[in-house]
Amino acid sequence: MLNHEMLITGDRLPKAEALARARQLGIPSAFLTEDIPARDALLLSLTFERWPDLIPLTPPPSLARRFYNEYFWFRRFAFLWQQRNGPDAGLEQQAFGKLSEASADIDWAVIEELEKLAPRSGD
Repeated sequence: MLNHEMLITGDRLPKAEALARARQLGIPSAFLTEDIPARDALLLSLTFERWPDLIPLTPPPSLARRFYNEYFWFRRFAFLWQQRNGPDAGLEQQAFGKLSEASADIDWAVIEELEKLAPRSGD
């Protein structure tokens, strides 16, 4: 079961630093400039996936908590992006890939709850 304290909101993460790192990665500029709510969700997902040093928690979140946040924020990004720009099979495939490559043991009940929550959630 999903504990809503498991999700970390965007107001607790340094988005400016994440944005700079995303640009260095070569993330397409359309994802970083056209839709601010979608951009922020993508930055949060990338932070949990690639830059755990930017997560201001002591102790740092567990691998499972990082994965659930990465996945949730990516699904939120995909929902917002597709809501504005139309269906994108590549984003859906990327979300599925995150599940298949999960390094932590994942609870499928939590994943189902995250799937339901991502379209409804605000930051």
